[in-house]
Amino acid sequence: MRKTLLIVSILALPGRLLAFEAVPLIQVYPDNLKLDTTQKTVDSVNTQTQLKIISSDQIAKSGNSNLSDLLSNQDGVQVIQPSSSSYRPIFSIRGFGDNALTNTAILINGQPYFNPDIGAPLFNVIPLSEIGQIEISPSSNSVLYGDQAVGGVINIITKKPTKKQAQASFSYGSFAARKTRFLLGDVMDNGFGYQLSGSILDTNNYRQHNKERLNNIFMSLFYKDAYFRYNKTNHHLQLPGELNFSQASKNPKQAENSIAYNNQDYDIFQLGYKHNLGENWQGEIDSSLHLMTGAGAYEFSNQSAPFNESRKTFTLQPKVSGILNLKKFSVLPTIGWESYYGEYRYSDSEARQNQHAIYGYFEAPVTSKFTTSFGSRYAKAFYKITGGSQDPRNHALVNELGASYQPTNNWRLFAKLAESYRFPKTDEIMFTANQNPLKSQTGLSYETGINYKNSNFSTTLSLYQLDLKDEILFVPDSGARFGGYNKNLDPTQRLGATASLSITPIQYLQIDSSYSFIKGRFSSGSFNGNEIPYVARNNLRITTKLIPSKSFQILFEGIYTGSRYPINDIKNITSKIGGTTIYNCGLSYDQKHYTISIRANNLANKLYYGYVVTQYQGSGYTNGYYPATGLNLTANLNLKL
Repeated sequence: MRKTLLIVSILALPGRLLAFEAVPLIQVYPDNLKLDTTQKTVDSVNTQTQLKIISSDQIAKSGNSNLSDLLSNQDGVQVIQPSSSSYRPIFSIRGFGDNALTNTAILINGQPYFNPDIGAPLFNVIPLSEIGQIEISPSSNSVLYGDQAVGGVINIITKKPTKKQAQASFSYGSFAARKTRFLLGDVMDNGFGYQLSGSILDTNNYRQHNKERLNNIFMSLFYKDAYFRYNKTNHHLQLPGELNFSQASKNPKQAENSIAYNNQDYDIFQLGYKHNLGENWQGEIDSSLHLMTGAGAYEFSNQSAPFNESRKTFTLQPKVSGILNLKKFSVLPTIGWESYYGEYRYSDSEARQNQHAIYGYFEAPVTSKFTTSFGSRYAKAFYKITGGSQDPRNHALVNELGASYQPTNNWRLFAKLAESYRFPKTDEIMFTANQNPLKSQTGLSYETGINYKNSNFSTTLSLYQLDLKDEILFVPDSGARFGGYNKNLDPTQRLGATASLSITPIQYLQIDSSYSFIKGRFSSGSFNGNEIPYVARNNLRITTKLIPSKSFQILFEGIYTGSRYPINDIKNITSKIGGTTIYNCGLSYDQKHYTISIRANNLANKLYYGYVVTQYQGSGYTNGYYPATGLNLTANLNLKL
């Protein structure tokens, strides 16, 4: 792996050396010499291979009521919902199943949002109306973003108030879903700004014994280049459980039990500051503290099994970025340090994890059309398991090399070679076969592609190969205490291609489509040739937008997900889940003082599953089904006071 990176680096040098005579100085700061990293969007200084940005305007016109529905309609993103709640989803990028949560990096304003255990974070706590944009990078990005950035990265950026604002919104939908929200914000002449919002959600959800209530308060304070954010959330959820195939086919709305539930209270703090360190340098420090306390119960043999849980995570991320103007060209370095502490308690058990990492990432415009990037990260993880026989340690060293060539304003070619890693979670380490310690998962990704864009047409074609060693997954086993255990798998490989097309054939019509192909399989070992479970080989999305006026939009879309083996079925011994096609539609009407939107999902009321798990029961393997939501409608009214 290291040899491959070295060879590619050497091969890249001659092109850089031969081209140095035509290299201009790249100015990425304004005339007052105050560095502004947002200026790094010059085409020749952007080697992000496939970064997709969803703007606040696109979010508002989609008619979606939460992030789960919004991201399920995006290129290359699959949503897994094992909790029967749209507020605790798992997002899969580039072919992951039950371990998708731990192979996709979720960021909020650039800060990591993940847990020390495998529990899914409460993802939809941020109302869509408060999101400035969402960045999706379907690419290995461990050098910049560290642990879990294996398949891709989703970064949610909240809005910063620029003027006085006051809003109120109301929504009502199927299954008695009701949501009320308010927002207040302002910015003073001295640079001080604030934003305060709150929301209340109540819904019965699709299935029986699946009521959900969520109360949320979000506060942001800004002063020039400093910020403070606080979020308080109470989430109460009844858990209907899994069904067998006969139950799901006969009545997918029924519950498996009438006891199980999970209530969680969250407090999230974020604090940060930027400061100019000279005419070409900027220092930045960000920190976050996430606290959760919860209680719940599961049902076993018609008996309630109550539990208590708590979680604490803390992150600290100082970094320096700037510009080195050399004799013939400029280099844009970013150098940072990351510290992470995570603690999770479940009833009488407790586990802790510490991570530390240092990294450097450099963009180098060789010419005005050709840019290279390279970087490296070293990370360590330390564990403390209560009652455990050992306190393991893991480490990882990853490197990245990329290039972008833009022969004209419309065309761009890109290539990237990136190593990745992900550390075991605390509860994964607690449940292994014979208490064998888990190794760190490592990977190597090869990516290349081309895109073209003009005012009425854009298209992208990308190819990738992702090779993983010691991939971590929970697998069923008849002899295990909990019906299975966590283990490092034999080497796996994902070969993929993604093609997207956006065209405006006439003034009032826009058509967006994308197709992704993923061939995930074991590349050696006892399961050599077997398909990776819950990875659909074919995925297709087509969206048509009718835009009669600037204020009015009508949307129709179809989403096809191909057949796949159930979660954890690495032996490929159960039947595949059939492919499904879901149709959605929506309309939005936007005026100066109000916005109205209506959204209908699963128009054909198709029975399909958000999660299917393979498990060992009695004398054989069976599947447990979690039916996805049937036909559902949502109407939203947003008032701009």
